[in-house]
Formats: sequence, structure tokens, C-alpha cells
Amino acid sequence: QAITNYSKLIRQFPDSNYVSDAYLALGEHYFSSNSVVKAQKAYNKAFKIASKIGRTGTKMYALYKLAWCDYNTQSYDTALSKFQQVVGESEQSEARTKILGDGTKDSIQLKREALNDMVLTYSQLDQVDPAYTYFKAKAGADRAFELTDKLGAIFGAQGKFEQQITTLR
Repeated sequence: QAITNYSKLIRQFPDSNYVSDAYLALGEHYFSSNSVVKAQKAYNKAFKIASKIGRTGTKMYALYKLAWCDYNTQSYDTALSKFQQVVGESEQSEARTKILGDGTKDSIQLKREALNDMVLTYSQLDQVDPAYTYFKAKAGADRAFELTDKLGAIFGAQGKFEQQITTLR
């Protein structure tokens, strides 16, 4: 019934500020139903509309979910790029919060999630040095150490022992 209502909202009120949220909700439904192609379409629409009308939280979350869609379709380079975009957007939102008071605190949590999820993406790309360099620049030395340690554990679980040793060194 919710899908019907969201679709009705989109059709009847295409200029509503809630259309991007409706597409986001549809994307969530399709994503949880393992319909990645439909989820990508819905998230893309949510992202585009939210970008156009300035709904930063919806835009960033849609981008984050698009990264996961790319990851699930084994487009790891694209997924990594989108996770990095989420981190960048989150940093900008965090800066706006400090300076103007108009950013969102949710962006800080989304940045943490994106950094955590990048570990899996880096493991699929077999990238050690770029991962550590990025994590150190975006999360600080201590958090970079934690994330890189997690990457080493994932390499070990995947049977990629050379990458694991390199990561732990």
C-alpha cells in the first residue's frame, strides 16, 4: 500500500518537496527486495530531485545507497567513488554546521558509515595503500588504523593473505 501511495504522490504532486523522499522510500523497498536495478532508478531520481531542491540529507543518503547498489552489482570502482562523494559532501555539511549552523548532524553519521563501508570496497579492489592514505586524510590517524586493521581482517577472511600481511604492516 505504501508503494501505491508513494507512486500516487509522485504522479499527482510532481513539484512537491516530498517527491525526493518518496523516491527514496521506493528505492529502500526495492533495495530490500533485491531489485537492485529498480532501486538504482529510484535512488537516482531521489538524488537528482533532492539536489535540485536543496534537500541535502535526502541527496546524500540517496548517493550512499547508490554506492551500495554499485557495490552489489560488482561495480566496485564506481561504488568507491560514490562513497568518497558521500564523505566529501558530509565534510561540507559538517563545515556548514560549524560556520552557519545549517548543516545536518546526520551527515557526520553518514560519513562514518561510508568510511566503514569503503573497507569492503577496498577489499574487493585489492587496494591497501590507497585505502590507508584515504582513511588517514579523511578520518585521522587513529581511525585510519582501525579501518585498515578491519581491511586486513577482511583480506584474511577472503584468503588474500599477501594483501592481509601488507595491510597489517
